Amino acid sequence: MDLAQKSDEEILAVIGPIMDNLMEASTAIDYERHTRDFTERAKSVLSKSALESICKQYQSTKGFFAKREFVAVFRRPGSVAVV
Repeated sequence: MDLAQKSDEEILAVIGPIMDNLMEASTAIDYERHTRDFTERAKSVLSKSALESICKQYQSTKGFFAKREFVAVFRRPGSVAVV
């Protein structure tokens, strides 16, 4: 699927559930769930212990994820970045 050719709404329909999962899995500190949509390359740079450490640190200083707000989609050839 070439997301760069999709509308903002179509992109959000794809990434919304992925972001929901990432936020919920981070809150639960659930590595398997957090990385379920990662490529093998992405998984190779985030170990289970690293995720646990990162999550515990941000939860103790910043709390837990709450509401998020869509800002923009940046399109590149063959990929998108959503803020």
